[in-house]
Amino acid sequence: MIAGISVAIKSQRPNVQVIGVQSAAVPIMYESLKAGKIVPPHRHEPNTIAEGLSGGIEKGSITFTIAQQYVDEVMLVREESIRHAVYLLWKNEKQVVEGSGVAGVAMLLENNDSFTKQTVAIVVTGGNIDDTLLKTIIASEE
Repeated sequence: MIAGISVAIKSQRPNVQVIGVQSAAVPIMYESLKAGKIVPPHRHEPNTIAEGLSGGIEKGSITFTIAQQYVDEVMLVREESIRHAVYLLWKNEKQVVEGSGVAGVAMLLENNDSFTKQTVAIVVTGGNIDDTLLKTIIASEE
């Protein structure tokens, strides 16, 4: 998704900063971009509720090359922040969003001061969250 979004944004507004977000528990894209090459997944990946952001990058992936060209930065967020973002969107916006879909919100929660007086757009997507996990998150936050 970051490849498509970054191309769309940069083709219209090249000066806009595109920031990707991943859970610190599974930082494959972050590590790969930092290394300048695709890094294989860790042998024993820790659990994350941002499942859509976990896993490896396919060798020869065109999306990796696009991300290298158009993504300005990838930031890592804590699992606790992702859980809190799921809760906040559920409570305040009445939206059920999976962990992967709230990573940008989690990043803003952790780095709010870094974006003061800036216009920020966050992609929030995906409602594929297990009911039991959602109930557990809600219970732990209330």
